[in-house]
Amino acid sequence: MPSLKKGPPSSEGLTHDLCSRLNAAFMTLPPETRAALWLHLVDGEGFAEVADTLDLSPAAVERLIRDGQRELRQFAMGCGLFLPPSVHVETLLRQLPGPRPTPGFKARLEAVWGRRLED
Repeated sequence: MPSLKKGPPSSEGLTHDLCSRLNAAFMTLPPETRAALWLHLVDGEGFAEVADTLDLSPAAVERLIRDGQRELRQFAMGCGLFLPPSVHVETLLRQLPGPRPTPGFKARLEAVWGRRLED
């Protein structure tokens, strides 16, 4: 089983295979969970800012992020990628291409924000 036991990936980043597996794991998460994880862990937004963006309570955002990280680790393990606690999920997510919202989630964001999002 591939492992990242020694901490965050090297400056060379994840191998193509591991990146593909991690991306597959990330894409299995519900769109709202992916958005919360990305906004908080990669973009550095606080719970309140993510909550405002997604029109949720900060407690709901905190739960999405906690559960999303747990689900991501579990799914990654099912794909043969062991992510020990010392490996920070945000470090790995930064190496993935930015997620694109599903049409339904995009429509919800547009309704919350009151404006059309660019493609």
